[in-house]
Amino acid sequence: MSVNSLFIKQAAVLEVIEEYNLINFSTLKRQFLGINDRTLRYHLKRLVDLGFIKKRGTTKGVYYEALASQGPTLQG
Repeated sequence: MSVNSLFIKQAAVLEVIEEYNLINFSTLKRQFLGINDRTLRYHLKRLVDLGFIKKRGTTKGVYYEALASQGPTLQG
């Protein structure tokens, strides 16, 4: 699946993860104050399932890592 097929918010989340390279949920949440926790977790799970990012750790020790620079484009 290509980056162009992601939702705008998912592409934005991926872009932030790529900028940080390795980021935890609380830091990511501060970047997206307008998205509730459950929705942000949905976007993260979808990005993991599609192979764009990798989830490292469990529970409160989780970090997300970009697997390869995809160069997301934010389209309407």
